[in-house]
Amino acid sequence: FFQAEDGIRDHCVTGVQTCALPILVHKSDAELCSPETTKSNAEIEAQLRQTGEVSNRIREAIHHSLGARLYNILKFPIPVGQERTFIGGLALDVTEKRQLEMQFLQAQKMESVGRLAGGVAHDFNNLLTAIIGYCEMLEEEIPPEDPKQHPLEQILKAANRASEMTKKLLTFARKQIVEPKIGRAHV
Repeated sequence: FFQAEDGIRDHCVTGVQTCALPILVHKSDAELCSPETTKSNAEIEAQLRQTGEVSNRIREAIHHSLGARLYNILKFPIPVGQERTFIGGLALDVTEKRQLEMQFLQAQKMESVGRLAGGVAHDFNNLLTAIIGYCEMLEEEIPPEDPKQHPLEQILKAANRASEMTKKLLTFARKQIVEPKIGRAHV
């Protein structure tokens, strides 16, 4: 696109075809962008006209009938005669790319949470194994009629429930707990 000093885009052309979004043609930033973006663009364009440098804004939001879109916008000054300078530019729609980046970051976060949950569950399961083992040993040593037997059974019950929850957490973290089984050794 080429933008005159009055802020109106005169026409829009890409390297291959006429602009795929004709809605951008003959529109000012104020018609397309949020007030904050419009103000920022005006400051950048004034600086471009003064310095003659190129501006590359990553992901500038433009709001129009297609909804909020994100663009990577490259703007550059085009001197026209002694006293006029148009602003030329290229706009690349990066909305889907940004959405994919956000989905990828979310997937990475979920993977990290899964790894953390798996590590905590593994350590907790090790503690439960010791608790259950000692409870079972005490259960064998204490006579069934002893009043200490009931609290010991409750501890064992709670530890087994916690062990089941840990197994679910390990499954969530995509780690399966190995349950040892008694078998015969073949010699």
